[in-house]
Amino acid sequence: ITIGSVSYYDVSVSPPEGSAGAPSNVNQGWMYTRSGLTPGTRYRFSVVSNVGNVSSDAREQFFYTVPNPPKDLVRDDEGATTSLAVSWAKPDIGQCATVTATVTGGLSMNNLKESATSFTSLVPGKLYNVSVVCSVETNINSAPHSISFYTKPLPVSNVRAARRTHSSLTVVWDESAAIQEYDKTLVRLVEVDGSLKEIPASQLGTSRTHTFTSLNAGTVYTVQVYNVSGDQMSDLVSQDIITTPHSPNGLEQISQSTTSVSVSWTPVADPTTISGYEINIIHGSNGRVTASDRNVASGSTSYQFGDLQPATQYIVSLQSYLVDNNGNILASDAISLTVTTDPNPPVNITVTSRVYTALTFSWTPPEHPVENYVVSIKDGETYLIRSQVTASSSFQQSSGLKAGTTYIIEVSSRRFNRISSPSIVVVNLRPLPPRAATLVNRTTTSLTIRWSAPPSTDISQYVIEWELDGVM
Repeated sequence: ITIGSVSYYDVSVSPPEGSAGAPSNVNQGWMYTRSGLTPGTRYRFSVVSNVGNVSSDAREQFFYTVPNPPKDLVRDDEGATTSLAVSWAKPDIGQCATVTATVTGGLSMNNLKESATSFTSLVPGKLYNVSVVCSVETNINSAPHSISFYTKPLPVSNVRAARRTHSSLTVVWDESAAIQEYDKTLVRLVEVDGSLKEIPASQLGTSRTHTFTSLNAGTVYTVQVYNVSGDQMSDLVSQDIITTPHSPNGLEQISQSTTSVSVSWTPVADPTTISGYEINIIHGSNGRVTASDRNVASGSTSYQFGDLQPATQYIVSLQSYLVDNNGNILASDAISLTVTTDPNPPVNITVTSRVYTALTFSWTPPEHPVENYVVSIKDGETYLIRSQVTASSSFQQSSGLKAGTTYIIEVSSRRFNRISSPSIVVVNLRPLPPRAATLVNRTTTSLTIRWSAPPSTDISQYVIEWELDGVM
């Protein structure tokens, strides 16, 4: 603003842009706009007042245009967890004296002369917005050039099998204890043929476990777990995990004695996929393992346990197993069967009474408990009597027998539905006496007598006794 009357002003801009070198006449107002200038360039403005043909001294002032922003902002440390290294290019047109780089959270790197910088101490897996601004003079800054980058998330740890069967694997893992952010966790399985089976994050949710199914028995699978933030993936944590082998089936008791039990089973379909079988026999009352064998060959289909107790229940368990490359033993699910040994027979069968058609006998029980006894009386190979005796160690038979007959007595003990071999004794019943004798002839030196055979008696011979003057 000048004092007095001014006809017009001459405004010159240097350096000239196009036809901008010639002074411009400003007839009205005290403001002038020059367009078409170069961004980030220092211009000298010269203003002269004119009254008629008389001009004032020139008043000069220097001004910068707003610079263009930097371009080509890129990340240079792909895969860093707690830092971002970025670089950019200066604008093609105009000056860019210094650059200010700012990251989310207010951390700034000011007055940068180079076209690169780094931000450190960042949170893994977090999304950061990086802005770079060109400056040509204090408070004369370009618009920001901004791009968002993710830091790399931290990996999980301790991937392991929580449960495994012949057709499934349940894996679990732990999170990093450090502070971090991530969008999701992904799990994938390397199949036998090398293909990848990736589990969608929607199936995992926030859980740190997953179960793979429909797998092959006794097979090594590689499980990979990793965290994802945007386009950044944590390091893969891999673990080789093997499924358990198939279980045998069809376990059954095929024979037994008082001190042994034999069992058989149907082997796994392919015995070459297992290292062998482990078989155990456990006392049914106290639960203690009586015998165990882990060296049963993979091709075996039967096994015999010895040194057992008579009349005792045991539980036999059987499982296949394999040994992995690290020496770890992986066993199948066990199958089990309750078995029993035979009881001992009673001993010392003693006939305590016998008459013509009745018989009483007793025995000594075995050293173990019994549920009952099976008592049989046979005539040759024919069973005449077969009876069950409970809570007693004696037996009386008062009918159905024939005087003068030889009988076979058998006594067996029973427990857990097993019957012992019998104790045997042979008994002869007294025959009935012949019917009264009559004299049928006498001479000076002989007597002839006759009698009738007793009824229902098989007589093999008669014994005749006589007395002379009362002396036998």
